[in-house]
Parts: sequence; structure tokens; C-alpha cells
Amino acid sequence: MNNRLRLFALAFVTLFLFAISSPPPACAQHMKLDKSQSKIQFVCAKTDVNVAHTGTFANMAGTFNPQTGQLAITLDMQSLSTDDAKLTGHLMSPDFFDVRKFPTASFVSTQIRKEQRSGTTHVLVGNLTMHGVTQQLAIPCNIFWQGKTLTTSGQVTLKRSAFGITYGAGQINDDVSLTFHVVCAPDVQMQTVGSGSSNR
Repeated sequence: MNNRLRLFALAFVTLFLFAISSPPPACAQHMKLDKSQSKIQFVCAKTDVNVAHTGTFANMAGTFNPQTGQLAITLDMQSLSTDDAKLTGHLMSPDFFDVRKFPTASFVSTQIRKEQRSGTTHVLVGNLTMHGVTQQLAIPCNIFWQGKTLTTSGQVTLKRSAFGITYGAGQINDDVSLTFHVVCAPDVQMQTVGSGSSNR
């Protein structure tokens, strides 16, 4: 009886892990980021003041390909805003993000590994390009399907100096905390176009 219970528990866990990492059979081939449900936020602070500032991006776009498992996200750096208007303007200047020269930042995944860590289900590996510099990241995160919608969320600490942003070194923390909650849903427009083509 104990062996049967163990086998049942093992089968249940296996099915659960498969469910959170595998796309549903009827999942659309084209999926896009749902901006209304997605959020990317960063936190930065000075070294001598125990006050942190939070920033977000109003405009972003992205896609997820269920067949290849590739997630691609583009941020409009000029849509950046923080909890301090003066800081927002400074971050957009050449001292920091230099948004006129580098108007976008992008992340493209190269691998999604099912790897359970403390509180996370997967590791998202990919390349982040920001301020004209590309760095590879390996980000512990939670990835799960709900119907035909994919949600990816997690947190990673970036070194701004690794992207050539060194203004205020020693006075402003090099570490920047980045949290993300990205929701991708079927691209209805692409499905309609594909359906129309197949019916010709």
C-alpha cells in the first residue's frame, strides 16, 4: 500500500511539473506580451543615503514562441519614469541610460531550464542589451501556464557598470535590482492573418 502511495505521489508531482513548463496542445504559435498585465521595475539607491528609488517603463513589447521556447522583450527607454521627476530626467541623460543614443533595451532568451531553486521553478538564460552593451544572464524565475497564457516572473541584480554606466561610482550603488512580471497571450491578429492565408 505504501508503495502504491509513493507511486501515486511521484506521478502527481511529475504531472504538475510538466503542466507548469509545457505549452497546452492548442496553444497559439504566435504569442505577444500583454502590456496591461506586465510590469518591469528597477530599484536603485545612493551608497550614503538609506533611501531607494523605484522606476518602471510605460512602454514595452515582446513575443514568446511556444515551439522554440524563445522569449523576446524590448523596452522603450524613453518611457522610463521614477518616483522622483528630477531623477527621471537625470537617468535619461548621457550620465546614465542616454536614451537619445540608446532608445531601447532588449532581452532575448537562449534557453529556459526547468530547475527548481528556493521559490522558483525555472532558470531563464538569455542576452540583455542595454546602453549598447550585451551581457548574458541566468535568472531564476517562475514560469507557468494558465490556459493559453504564459506568465514569467522573477528578480535579478544587475551591475550597472557591466553595461558601461559608471556615473557616480562610489556614491551610487553599482547594484540595481530588477523585478519582472511578464504575461504573454495568443496574438489574435497573427492568428487571424494565418487563418486567412490557410483558407486561400
